[in-house]
Amino acid sequence: MTRLVIEEPVIDGGAVVLTTSHFGRNQNGIWATVGAWNGHHGHRARINLDNPDARKQYGEVAHAEIPEASAEQFARVLRDMAAKIEQHINGESDAGDAGDADSAEESAPAETQAAILVRLATDAGWSPFHDPDGMPYVTLPGAQGEAQTHKLNNKEVRLALMRLYHTTKGQVPRTQAIQDALGILQGRAIFDGPACAVYVRLASHEDTIYLDLCDEAWQVIKVTADGWSVIRGDAAPVKFRRARGMLPLPLPRRGACIDDLRPFLNAGTADTAPDDTRWRLLVGWLIGTFNPHGPYPALDIQGEQGSAKTTTARILRSLIDPHSVPLRSEPREVRDLMIAASNSWIVAFDNLSDIREWLSDSLCRVSTGGGFGVREHYANDEETLFDVTRPALLTGIGQVATKPDLLDRLIIVEQPSIPEDQRTDERSFWAHFEEKRAGILGALLDAVVMAQRNKDSVHLARKPRMADFALWVTAAESAFGWQPSTFVDAYSANRSSANDMALDASPVGVAVCAFMDGRDEWTGTATDLLKELTEKVGEATSKGRDWPKKGHVLTNDLKMLAPSLRAASVAVSWERSGKRRSIHLLRGKGGENGVTGVTTGEQASHGASPASHGASPSDHEASFVGRERHLFHASSDAGDAGDAPEQHFSPDDDEGDLVDDWIAPDPPLAWMHRALGAAPPTAPCQQCGAVMWEAVTTESGSWWRCMYLIKNLGAGYTEATE
Repeated sequence: MTRLVIEEPVIDGGAVVLTTSHFGRNQNGIWATVGAWNGHHGHRARINLDNPDARKQYGEVAHAEIPEASAEQFARVLRDMAAKIEQHINGESDAGDAGDADSAEESAPAETQAAILVRLATDAGWSPFHDPDGMPYVTLPGAQGEAQTHKLNNKEVRLALMRLYHTTKGQVPRTQAIQDALGILQGRAIFDGPACAVYVRLASHEDTIYLDLCDEAWQVIKVTADGWSVIRGDAAPVKFRRARGMLPLPLPRRGACIDDLRPFLNAGTADTAPDDTRWRLLVGWLIGTFNPHGPYPALDIQGEQGSAKTTTARILRSLIDPHSVPLRSEPREVRDLMIAASNSWIVAFDNLSDIREWLSDSLCRVSTGGGFGVREHYANDEETLFDVTRPALLTGIGQVATKPDLLDRLIIVEQPSIPEDQRTDERSFWAHFEEKRAGILGALLDAVVMAQRNKDSVHLARKPRMADFALWVTAAESAFGWQPSTFVDAYSANRSSANDMALDASPVGVAVCAFMDGRDEWTGTATDLLKELTEKVGEATSKGRDWPKKGHVLTNDLKMLAPSLRAASVAVSWERSGKRRSIHLLRGKGGENGVTGVTTGEQASHGASPASHGASPSDHEASFVGRERHLFHASSDAGDAGDAPEQHFSPDDDEGDLVDDWIAPDPPLAWMHRALGAAPPTAPCQQCGAVMWEAVTTESGSWWRCMYLIKNLGAGYTEATE
């Protein structure tokens, strides 16, 4: 067997080539392992080149994979390749008989520029491979010996090939030779190279996080539960690529404090914003972007002109994913959004005036993960697929998001206007920030270390939407000196305001809330409800584009608004009787949708919170199927409730005495103990999410009971509990 690279173009221009480096002669004639490649797809097989039927069969299979070249073209080039191989083998044989090395060298065909380029790349230590989607990549040594990873068809790889050839031969190779060499390397990457995942900016491997600094030395930051350090890129078990526009992060500096970031964000001070809500939300979102797994709520920064919305967005992005174009205008189509998300870690859009429906849906997919496919260029039945989960950053003067599903994935921060006497010039502002940026990054990495350390011991009494995000930030917040549940409280209040925004932005939501004023409940068909709502809103609203014209459209709107309506104490459910389907509206007593009860580490191990006794969702479901009653004690002194030891009661226990072996479920369910004179709970029912408590008295004592859950579980449950 002979090892020599032979490549032949199949069609003019070299867009499709046949290559072989494994060939020989046996009793059946000339054989070779031949690869066909067009830069995207390929076919590789060993065939008998002297057999016309074998050449024809190879051509048919290759044509099916690469339709731009015909089966006849493949077969014809295979025949020419067989002649070249035979000439080469015969030349080697004659040289061996003569024993003259010089004549053997003269008889061998001249090495093409493409073959020289491939040989030089191999000798230089280039390592072709492909990602799980079959995209060819190469890891090659840089000018300082650093390991660089690139897509095989990008500009950097072409320049590296030219540099190798120029260094060796003193001249620049032909463009076609470079293209042919890339085709051979791509074939090797796909057919012979290993499969390796390739990341942009942030990656994880075996519970370790890696952050690409994007510097010239290709260094990365390694973050574990024990600390963080800067290492060489080739020492990391993950591969990063550099997309166009990505800028380097500074080398992080230890010993700084996250409060060094506060002067650069328009989040107020302890004097102007005592609750620090804006500050906590901004820092919490930023820490969430360091979680390589997601999901990621989108950050929506709102405010009037002069409130530093754009500056705040640029500051936040520069601390994890700096870019030459940090903020973009609204994308024109889904493809643009997905390409931007694939080539950066943060997707950021500035100065939005509204968010169209397709963009709202696409941002939801980017936030929590989702795929998108488009037809591949120059192919009839192939798709280019995108599957990304990324943090998103939006800015705008007013409320740009109106759809409930996107609002449910947003953190909305209202920026106050900056007085003129507190403004500064951009030159000194950014110079001061660059002095502090390395230290701020170090403080953020300290928080990521804390999140890595605490993430498995953090428990929330009730997990909100984006629960993984909330858990991650809660695990990190002690690095900032925050008390447990500091971020969760701010996040829950922000989500509650987003529910109000969703209702205010929907004419159906406003109409349903007004319709239920003065009503405890209503039952009827969607058509009946649409008729009553239409009469109530008047002609101006009912003629509008957003008003439903059919009952099934109203049903879809109600399903989308159901979580927001429930937070506003209007529960929506659907009941079917035979072929008739009814809508049931039930009015509650009002309250906020909150998340309380955070335990971490040692607290959880000693059972200092009901969260430490967490029952799984299946436990909750099984208990309600059996019509059991679960209770959660509420202290009569709300101010001391957090300091008092937990006491768990059961209505089945006489006189309401303590039951030592009974554990309150996590989260608390449909019943809560009612202290004498206590106000109705503001927390939602943990089984159904409604805030519809009614006071009941049983032999075991006084309790708050969820009206919505009792109503929907039926009379059997009511009789069993009363």
